[in-house]
Amino acid sequence: MGTHEEAERPRGVFSFERLGAFSDGLLAIVVTILVLSIDIPEHDFSRDGMLAFLAKTGHDILIYMASFWLVAAYWMVHHSLFSFVRYVNRPLILLNFLFLFVTTLLPFTTDFKNTYRELSLAALTFGINHILCGLTLVLLWRYIFRHPELQRSPLEARVYKLLARRILAACLVALTASLLAYVDIRIATFLFPLVPLVYLSHRTEIK
Repeated sequence: MGTHEEAERPRGVFSFERLGAFSDGLLAIVVTILVLSIDIPEHDFSRDGMLAFLAKTGHDILIYMASFWLVAAYWMVHHSLFSFVRYVNRPLILLNFLFLFVTTLLPFTTDFKNTYRELSLAALTFGINHILCGLTLVLLWRYIFRHPELQRSPLEARVYKLLARRILAACLVALTASLLAYVDIRIATFLFPLVPLVYLSHRTEIK
């Protein structure tokens, strides 16, 4: 069975299974490490109570939630993109590694944002990281669309445009939040959790 499939495979392409498994595993590690960005401050629970503790950690938890659900959204979009893919070639593999590279920076930029919560540059760095994640997904999606020899079945232009616009809309929200950090850091902080909602609020129709 495997030999017959390899005989039918176009020259210069590879099966997607290993790349998919590697991507899933790496994204799972990123999600796991993200929780380490929540700093546990010293706190006297007997005197100040739980609400005061949550007030101290609220910013860290909010940014962690934004990053967690964004990685979840990236995984879902990544899964949607590659559900159209039967084979991968070297350029597509390299584009996928570019996406994974910027995604693995998220634990660092999340921790940076939490450590320097009043610093506009930290919010900008956090936002740019998520923008780069979105743009690399668009590059992946564009490459898949332009190479029908890699597809399981023909990819409709309507489906391509729908998902590309959704990703770019999320990037626009992240950009807005990043720039707002130089006006009001608090508004920017509360705007970042809206970015995963843009990814998750619509379902791409896959046929």
